[in-house]
Amino acid sequence: MKIVTNVRCGLAAAALLAFPFLSEAQGDVSYALSRTVLDFNVTVEQEVFQAGPYARYAQKYLGVAARLSDASTCRIVEVGLDSHVEPDQSARYSFQATSASLPAFVEMTSTGLVSLAPCSGPGVWKFAPALKTDFRSVPANLTNVAGMLKRKGGDLVRQNALAEKPEEQKAKEVAERIFDIREYRYRILVGDTDATYSGEAMQATMNELAAMEEELMSLFLGKSEYRTLSGLFELIPDKSVEGQFYIPFRLSDEEGPVGPDNMTGKPVYVQITVEDASASAFDLKNRKPGSYVIYRIPAMCTVKLFEGTTTYLARRMPVFQFGQLGACPLAYK
Repeated sequence: MKIVTNVRCGLAAAALLAFPFLSEAQGDVSYALSRTVLDFNVTVEQEVFQAGPYARYAQKYLGVAARLSDASTCRIVEVGLDSHVEPDQSARYSFQATSASLPAFVEMTSTGLVSLAPCSGPGVWKFAPALKTDFRSVPANLTNVAGMLKRKGGDLVRQNALAEKPEEQKAKEVAERIFDIREYRYRILVGDTDATYSGEAMQATMNELAAMEEELMSLFLGKSEYRTLSGLFELIPDKSVEGQFYIPFRLSDEEGPVGPDNMTGKPVYVQITVEDASASAFDLKNRKPGSYVIYRIPAMCTVKLFEGTTTYLARRMPVFQFGQLGACPLAYK
């Protein structure tokens, strides 16, 4: 399994804001704090198995067990973790812009304390059509059946007619072909044939016989087709979620990676553990409204993606909404 981690953090320093607009004119300026969105880019390999038409006769004629029904299975082969920052509309603040505060504010912006943040990341969904396996080398379906036909005068005459072969008869014919191929291959190896095979001619003949046997065996053992499915899932961590467990997506054997609300899939969990949860919060009560710019200091968190006992990803990254608030004065004395 391949793990790709790329925390897109073009946001400098410790505390960043999403400022959509700032005017040079005096007056109230409204802004929103930043929040982190996690992007999980998941790639799975899907096996689509189709049972052979003669699967139930595999044990009788070949002595091997065969899967009797069609099935699909998926497994995660790659997980990419990315992130982007967007405005948190639940955390809006404002300040009073004056001729004295604007220079200080502009200075903070230029040093990266307050900065524009990228507000969106790439999103892509990929779907693949259903697979259908074509079984070849199936024996002829019709056979001659001899019978007696009674005429009007009471005489009986022999009559030949075409009839559909029973399925077991066709399975038996295929098994006989397989044993014929194996016998012929053995005769070539021991030199018990009319023709002489050596070098490249022998290798080519053996490869052709192996391909013929494999195709015939698939009528009993079935065939598997493989394809890759992928999806991008966004997760907005919420500080109020108890235990910090989330389901960003589910894994469906039939559809691949699906959304968290699609109950046909098995849940894949994310656990977010905050490293500095004990840090003290900024007290806004004793601050004069509008005289400070409020910002967030992102918390360092461990993001773990897992399913059952299998861990697909465990990485440290900053998450803004789990951090603490800070304040910076707009005017200096």
